[in-house]
Amino acid sequence: MNVLVIYDQTGRIFFIGQGIEEPIGLQFMYVDIPDDKTLLKIDVNGETHTPVFSEPTKSEVQLLKEENAAMLERISYMEDALTEFILGGTL
Repeated sequence: MNVLVIYDQTGRIFFIGQGIEEPIGLQFMYVDIPDDKTLLKIDVNGETHTPVFSEPTKSEVQLLKEENAAMLERISYMEDALTEFILGGTL
């Protein structure tokens, strides 16, 4: 989503929105904010000011999928180890 961002000389954001005129005398920029991120501040430590976004947060479903994949990997390892043990191999 492309929005107008008004910020101060430290990069602190005062307004994020659409449908207003560009301010006169205030620092502003247009920022395209990805759907999975949040705009945290504007980095003003250079000649070109740049938006700083949060890292995408993982949903509970995504966290459960990752946990499930890790458990399946451990189960597979244990199955292989048990098969090797039963067939007379050593670990």
